[in-house]
Amino acid sequence: LIEQARINVLQIFPAMYQMLLAEPSFRPEKLKSIEWHFFSGAPISESLLAHVRSWGGQIITSYGMSETCGSVTYGGPGLPDEVLANTIGKPTPEGEVRVVSPTGAICGPGQVGEMHVRRDFGMTEYFNRPEQTGRAFTDDGWFKTGDLALVMEEGHLRFVGRLSEMFKSGGYNVYPREVELVLEAHPAVARVWYPGLASHPQHELAMLHQKGSGGAGFSFDVAVGRDAAFGGKIGRAACR
Repeated sequence: LIEQARINVLQIFPAMYQMLLAEPSFRPEKLKSIEWHFFSGAPISESLLAHVRSWGGQIITSYGMSETCGSVTYGGPGLPDEVLANTIGKPTPEGEVRVVSPTGAICGPGQVGEMHVRRDFGMTEYFNRPEQTGRAFTDDGWFKTGDLALVMEEGHLRFVGRLSEMFKSGGYNVYPREVELVLEAHPAVARVWYPGLASHPQHELAMLHQKGSGGAGFSFDVAVGRDAAFGGKIGRAACR
């Protein structure tokens, strides 16, 4: 269909790009008409971005949700793959985005907090759910997304996970995306995902699920050793 209709914009989830690469019959030439690759909805690895970039066209990303009625951050074009893979861009001109700590303070560079959104054409309420609506908004009218972001020095935001997905390990707050970033950097790992599991005395344990990409063997200890800042956060792990 892309070839026949000469479609020039492709907006899909990163997992769909991964599925294309895994399909034996896929040929990049089928996408030669694509001028814009637009991904959102999930993180993407730098190795996968490199494949997409080799097919030609610009690459952009964004972050949004149903309640915000569209994207509220935007990244690209022209950004390096390191930025596209590790951030969700900067707030768009159409809306306001702030990152707030558990104490209610506005987060500065290097700090993680919940993203709040305020815009003229966002959601006003959950239909017939006044209690849920009340929990979703701050007293001054900001929508609480439930998503956590790290504020970067240059103004970009790095998505680190859902507030409900953060878990404790040995006294540390651990966020899903920071674990994934370390493991995805290993050449033998194609994808990784995990839930938090109850575990004493670490409080919670990361149960890791990884899909190999072939080539070099995978060792969890070797992967986390590539990032000293992360290495101390997980005491134990099960990997398969």
